[in-house]
Amino acid sequence: MKKALFFCLLSLSLLLYGQEQEKIYLFSFFKGNGQDGLHLAYSRDGLNFTALNNDKSFLTPLVGVSKLMRDPCRIRTPDGTFHMVWTAGWTERGIGYSSSKDLINWSEQKYFRVMEKEPAALNYRAEGPSSIKIGKTRYAYFDKYTEKKMGAVISNDLKTRDDISDRVTFPEGVRHGTVFEGDKEILSGLLNLSRIAVDNPAAKSETDHIPGYYNVRDFGAKGDSLTLDTDAINKAIDEAASKGGGTVYFPAGNYLSFSIHLKSNITLHLDNGAVLVAADPSKGEGGFDPPEPNAFDLFQDFGHSHWHNSLIWGENLKNIAITGHGRIVGNGLTRSGRTTPGLGNKAIALKLCRNVILKDFTILRGGHFCLLATGVDNMTIDNVKLDTNRDGFDIDCCRHVRMSNCSVNSPFDDAIVLKSSYGLGFPRVTEDVTITNCSVSGFDIGTFLDGTYRKKEYDRVPDRGVVTGRIKFGTESNGGFRNITISNCTFEFCRGLAIETVDGGILEDIIVTNVTMRDVMGAPFFLRLGARMRGPEGIPVGKLRRVTISNVIVYSANPDYTSLLLGIPGYDIEDIKLSNLTILVKGGAPKEQAEITVPELEKIYPDPQEFGKIPAYGFFIRHAKNVEMVNVELKLENEDFRPPFILEDVKGASFINVKAAHSEGIPSFILKNVSGFKTVNYGTLPDKKITKTTSTKF
Repeated sequence: MKKALFFCLLSLSLLLYGQEQEKIYLFSFFKGNGQDGLHLAYSRDGLNFTALNNDKSFLTPLVGVSKLMRDPCRIRTPDGTFHMVWTAGWTERGIGYSSSKDLINWSEQKYFRVMEKEPAALNYRAEGPSSIKIGKTRYAYFDKYTEKKMGAVISNDLKTRDDISDRVTFPEGVRHGTVFEGDKEILSGLLNLSRIAVDNPAAKSETDHIPGYYNVRDFGAKGDSLTLDTDAINKAIDEAASKGGGTVYFPAGNYLSFSIHLKSNITLHLDNGAVLVAADPSKGEGGFDPPEPNAFDLFQDFGHSHWHNSLIWGENLKNIAITGHGRIVGNGLTRSGRTTPGLGNKAIALKLCRNVILKDFTILRGGHFCLLATGVDNMTIDNVKLDTNRDGFDIDCCRHVRMSNCSVNSPFDDAIVLKSSYGLGFPRVTEDVTITNCSVSGFDIGTFLDGTYRKKEYDRVPDRGVVTGRIKFGTESNGGFRNITISNCTFEFCRGLAIETVDGGILEDIIVTNVTMRDVMGAPFFLRLGARMRGPEGIPVGKLRRVTISNVIVYSANPDYTSLLLGIPGYDIEDIKLSNLTILVKGGAPKEQAEITVPELEKIYPDPQEFGKIPAYGFFIRHAKNVEMVNVELKLENEDFRPPFILEDVKGASFINVKAAHSEGIPSFILKNVSGFKTVNYGTLPDKKITKTTSTKF
């Protein structure tokens, strides 16, 4: 398959792109197994190839089962567009595809199942054949697979050939690459991104005026951590926007700035070593944009209701991105909701935008929110690291969101939080969201990024509870939540998972799977349907239903908290399924705690700490319908005099293959006003069915 594909592409390239101009020779390749994607190198003589972008990937593979990029190969059509295909995995029958005008900004990746009906397709030992013509000589390059290096032959007549493998050099670790022709303009863009010194006198002029690239230093930015670069950055954005869009580039440096105004079709790229620093308005040299008026700000906190008072903000935009391995530091941002003129309280704020990419950068101390995205559709967040003093990601009233490979350390507030506020002036559901391969934590601020992971400031949490740093739905929940999955995530030294709807929204069709929690400081699971009703009058109480949680391990849970599954009188949570859970609780509660009555508190702010100490150590379930637990095990580190399960006002509850430690003389279950209850294979107890009971212990 590979030979045919490469020769087909080669033939097309020769037919379609034969312009006479100064030639640059480019080399596309992958490294390792192809996990990080497309690498590029360049040569002026066809013999010695130098890695671009410091030998870092230009495009990470996202399609296929294996999500690899092997054997990247491309053609260039007469309109200047590069069309690239690649093998997506060792045994896959499909190929990946993407296109680019400049080899830097790539289109959405696609997956074509071209070999779906060819199960006998194989790899070959001579791979990656490609050919270019330099003068009258034809150069052919190929992968000397068994020798783990690239080779080359030359020919003047396509009949005889000379092996020049000992004369060609390629970047270290090259696998399966192909050589193709480029031009000075393409190379200039690649060099500008890569910050590689070029050995010809024209290098500076090549990189000064690159179509589509706008270096903030060319617009007056100093990047010296002393000069305010706000105007220069915004000028670069304005210039790019006036030309239809482009990449505003931040080379290494410390750029001090107040509010930066994003515009449609703009990418902000923070290169390695680039630090965008939120300026301090208290120094009297300026301030952030004022918060815009919002007639509906009484229905949510100040921070959720305004977007302009931010370091970077955009409203009603499309096709925007913030990328690069640089850093955003919120030194001048406040974590509060004060309305003092000039104050900014968010690192990034987006309102009513679509087609958004946030990738690879880091934020330290992002203010009230590192990201507040409200009413944003089609957003991808990948490989972003946050170490912050309040909320991490706030995804509010958003649709079609893909978050992956992110790490959020936020001891003083929520790490990844989905909301559906009334900030837009109408309820809007947050839906079709995937969160995968992410970690959340509550270490001391700054110690996640510096690698020390300290736990000395856990008692400084502003709400006087335990460190936060969790994944959460709510609290703002006017519009509701649906069609959301959370998978392959880790929690460490933080609160557990919170799924809440308390402002009239409907929360439904949620899946959480493959999660570990270690040193959980709050309730491992908190499911809450409430009636806070922070919104316009007349809205009915919402619903919480069809939530599935599976494959979770919780280690060393705080005994002061218990997993709570709570509706309110007259409004049950429904169809809750928990399976394959292992929860190890520190334990140690006295007998007196088992006698505590848990208050309803249906109208207050929902958080486990508001309910005080709980009389069960495993699960307290109230006002619920159709709760099922399968393959659940509860363990205790220390003797605890509370039962593992208490159920109150529950209609339909099944416990199948459940094990739960308990002290001698302490029941496994306390049931109050429960109907449709059964256990199957519960430890050493005989199977039990209870049609209806007002009060039972066993």
